[in-house]
Amino acid sequence: GQAVNSILLRGQNSVSTFGIDEQKELYFAIHSSGKIYKFVGTPATTVAKSDLPGGYRLHQNYPNPFNPETVISYRLPASGHVSLKVFDLLGREVITLVDKFQPEGTHNSTFTILPSQLPTGVYFYKIQAGNFSQVKKMVMMK
Repeated sequence: GQAVNSILLRGQNSVSTFGIDEQKELYFAIHSSGKIYKFVGTPATTVAKSDLPGGYRLHQNYPNPFNPETVISYRLPASGHVSLKVFDLLGREVITLVDKFQPEGTHNSTFTILPSQLPTGVYFYKIQAGNFSQVKKMVMMK
């Protein structure tokens, strides 16, 4: 069938296309070999963002390691109260970056420190939003 929606990928030795044809079937084509592979069935259905597992997302801070500033991004599938805190290796709270109601969507929080405020080392940041909670590690270097 004819491609309705497709993605073209260029590899080192080949070009491949992933897409959905007129019959709403998912296909995969390797152009260098001329082969086309089809996966029969409906490739996708519409689901509300808040119904998706993992709709909440806490991203790795950037840059990491950092000095004197790093950005922590996270995604909320629904509006709600958000708490984002930084802890040291002993579990002591260093700072609360966010403690408020926020709308759904992607948000950024900047963690800035003076070199004299914290020693070089590993820190953790934790988000709590709704029933979601996650911790990630970051490194501060002087």
